[in-house]
Amino acid sequence: MNKISATILLVLCFAISAFTQSPSIAKGSTVVPKFAFRWSDLDKSLSGLRLRLKIEQNSSGNLTINGNEDWRTIPVFPAYDEGESLMWKEYRRIYTMSSIVAYKVTNIERKKEFTEVNLSKINDRIVDIKLQFGNSIKDVDKAFSEVTFLGGVDEFLKSEYYQNLYNPNLDREMGELPKEISEVSNRTEIFKEKKYLISSYLDKRAYNSNRVNQAERTARTVQEYFPIIKKKEELLLSLKEIDGIKLEVKIAFRDFADKSSTSQYDELKFYVPKDVLKLFIDADITDQELVDKSIILLNDNRVRVNLSQFSK
Repeated sequence: MNKISATILLVLCFAISAFTQSPSIAKGSTVVPKFAFRWSDLDKSLSGLRLRLKIEQNSSGNLTINGNEDWRTIPVFPAYDEGESLMWKEYRRIYTMSSIVAYKVTNIERKKEFTEVNLSKINDRIVDIKLQFGNSIKDVDKAFSEVTFLGGVDEFLKSEYYQNLYNPNLDREMGELPKEISEVSNRTEIFKEKKYLISSYLDKRAYNSNRVNQAERTARTVQEYFPIIKKKEELLLSLKEIDGIKLEVKIAFRDFADKSSTSQYDELKFYVPKDVLKLFIDADITDQELVDKSIILLNDNRVRVNLSQFSK
């Protein structure tokens, strides 16, 4: 074999090797997705919950996930939407709490049409994900680092990326609220075709049912949570896919004349659309107009709340 033939063969070997080798994404590493996903995104398979996401680079040079350029968000699973079968209803019953979760990189494989990176669940709270990086992406390593965070959940929550995306101080209302009020969780819900970010609270301060009726308890509670609603504005405006804030509050009450009585609870659900909240923050509408333009459910029944009827 002459030198020219040997050189050509060597170049071809390097080219084939460069094409077929897996990217240098570290197998076994722990990552946190920087995107959220919904029940309807999941594979409708009886073999378990799985998710396939196609990642491409558009003409503007931006990454898209399943064609969506605005994929950066608080990466909670599950983001609630409607399922189509009894199986999905059962999964939604099991996965009742949304949370930020981490995965292990278990496999990297270069295929003809894409490079596939498998992310496997660490526990039963999450699902397996297949990230398929299309051939429009020249640097798979860089794209992978854009859609995932290298590290566990605790590291992610302390990262500059997360701090810029979601300021945790916006949800630290506990110092400004009575000690008996505690925030339970943050998650999302689809209600009347709009997505709401939920904060749930348990108000342990019981009202005297002999002196404060249900309508007044509801009005007073709504008024008391206005400061919390105001603090959500910055967060909501930064999240394009969120349409509003929902407060869930369990309101305690009991008969003070009966020393053996225990607290009962009314369940308040307060849906505030994002545009209504902005009008309220900008002082373009009153407290009462905020209430009137929102949706309030008490024990799952819609109610009309008149703030002027009761004093604080």
